[in-house]
Amino acid sequence: MNKLTIAENALKTGRYRQALKIYRSIVIEEPGNALVRQGLAQALLRMRAHDEAITESKKAIELNPNLSLPHVVMAYAYYSKNDFESFRYIAQEAYKLDPVSADVLTCYGIMLLVDKDQEGAINAFTEAVKINPLDVVARTNLAYAFSLAGNIRESLDQFKKVFLISPSVTTAIRVLSAFHETHASSFGILLVLITATAFFLRNDYLLLPSVIYATYSLLVGIRLILMKKWKQGLFGFGYAILLTIIAALIYGYINNT
Repeated sequence: MNKLTIAENALKTGRYRQALKIYRSIVIEEPGNALVRQGLAQALLRMRAHDEAITESKKAIELNPNLSLPHVVMAYAYYSKNDFESFRYIAQEAYKLDPVSADVLTCYGIMLLVDKDQEGAINAFTEAVKINPLDVVARTNLAYAFSLAGNIRESLDQFKKVFLISPSVTTAIRVLSAFHETHASSFGILLVLITATAFFLRNDYLLLPSVIYATYSLLVGIRLILMKKWKQGLFGFGYAILLTIIAALIYGYINNT
């Protein structure tokens, strides 16, 4: 197995530091190899070395103007630097260059989300997952775009697929969050019944679900506010406070009578 193959495998499996080290050594040996420069740019992006990633992407493009992936790397690097004008321009250039690449379509879809074009973003991400069904980034963003568009059932379905492709604590939490969003009314009714049971039976242990749910609602509310979904965020935040007050009053009643 040659060094380039080892570097590519390290990049694919998340061993970014190792990939970066190998790519750097290959660049010294083959400074005119556009694919090596491209791989180095990818590794630098993963290591958050955004300025270097942009530099190496430009060198790769100079060597082979037909490569679309260096454009994608540059776009993400500019996005991370909050230079959205450059991000938007390069994402569009990448799309013009290769509109049937899953990586390009995902980058272009993110650009459309930034521009609040949810329908366009959903179409781009959908095409990306058709081309590469195992693309976790594309599916995650597709699920997110569906959520923003209010299609929570489709969002849940996509998050489930993400978990099956890449099972982890993070993807599991996303599935649970989407599941809760889909069945929020059922959860609310169940919680009311449990809380009422705690009151009538004078059992403060039955208040634990209320405390857990209040904490969860608070975190979700904050997350939604940060996403600028003000109405849902403030509702979740207010619901968490109300639930905490009710649980505290019932707890006080149980323990003082």
